[in-house]
Amino acid sequence: MEKELAYHWRVMRSERPDLFEPSYEWRQNLNNNPIIPQKYKQLMMVAMACTIRYSLGIQTHARMAIEAGATKEELYAAVAQTMTIGGIPAYRTGMETLKDYFGEY
Repeated sequence: MEKELAYHWRVMRSERPDLFEPSYEWRQNLNNNPIIPQKYKQLMMVAMACTIRYSLGIQTHARMAIEAGATKEELYAAVAQTMTIGGIPAYRTGMETLKDYFGEY
């Protein structure tokens, strides 16, 4: 099992193990597939979280990207890339979230 499950996964595991187990296995398969290195998967997740303007997801996956070896510059590049699909609102949410998480650039 993951180091520590996020609250929403713990609730699902407790309340709906019939949903949790298959979704956990599915996520583990995606997250542990070695074709894309973990650092890049996490940078992609940061960009996706920016695009939907999900600050908690940005923080979570930024931390996981750093743990996987990403640099601060790579994180900011991933956030900047979101302007191509998510526009300035996605970029702004990402930058504000990273500023709150890492401090001023």
